[in-house]
Amino acid sequence: MLITCKYRPGTKEFLKNEIPYEKLSDHIGFIPVVMIAPDDTDIIRGGSELRRRFLDAAIAQSDPEYLRQLMTYNKVLAQRNALLKSAGDQAVLSILNAQLSGPGDHIHATRKKYLEQFTPICSGLYAQISGGKEVPSIAYSSGLEEADMTALLKKHAFADREAGRSTAGIHRDDLQFQLDVKALKEFGSQGQVKSFLIALKLAQFQLMAQNGMRKPILLLDDIFEKLDAARLDILFSILRTEDFGQVFITDADPDRSDGFLKNARLEHAVYDVRELLR
Repeated sequence: MLITCKYRPGTKEFLKNEIPYEKLSDHIGFIPVVMIAPDDTDIIRGGSELRRRFLDAAIAQSDPEYLRQLMTYNKVLAQRNALLKSAGDQAVLSILNAQLSGPGDHIHATRKKYLEQFTPICSGLYAQISGGKEVPSIAYSSGLEEADMTALLKKHAFADREAGRSTAGIHRDDLQFQLDVKALKEFGSQGQVKSFLIALKLAQFQLMAQNGMRKPILLLDDIFEKLDAARLDILFSILRTEDFGQVFITDADPDRSDGFLKNARLEHAVYDVRELLR
């Protein structure tokens, strides 16, 4: 199997076995990947959009129907917002409401089911990483907990017209990460945030593997710059288990990462990207 990406200024093309994908979405999940990158702490510290993006990416790689429903929802939502902004025809708005309701209900139900599986895995991993010092929790906040999408749109019809946009729906959902019932975003230390992030990503990995997928590739970008030695030791002790497959680690200091991996007794090879690009 050969996957190729061709990049030219202003355009990208993805091919499988030299045949271009008709839709890039067809490739999502074909090679499952979980990545821990330097800016990923923004998932915890940043706005709700980043947490929804994390959740959507985690689910979509193993659930093509979820991805289709999400793409439909976002397309209709954009049309609905444009209509609200221009104070357009109410009959057209009713049609868009109907088109939004089915995908919205599906996405909410799928997110809720996923988090029921995800949360205990994440909690167990955080306890392992932190030494069980705090009790973690994840709460899912959604307007659809109170009503289905049709009722929610009806309830917020006046607010939507006043604001000129859709003020309620699954595009407003959020996740609350807590330690000992305190908001991690507001009260978490730098170390707690990093530990929780690792637990989030490794839980994503484990759940993808449990859901019948091939083992995802784990990408650790610049991990040695962002984690202290104690957390690196715990991370690599977890990676030594048979649950994990192929792992790629990037580091600007190859001697540092090579030495750490040798001390961790992890079989590995070192590649210099500069040499590969010459």
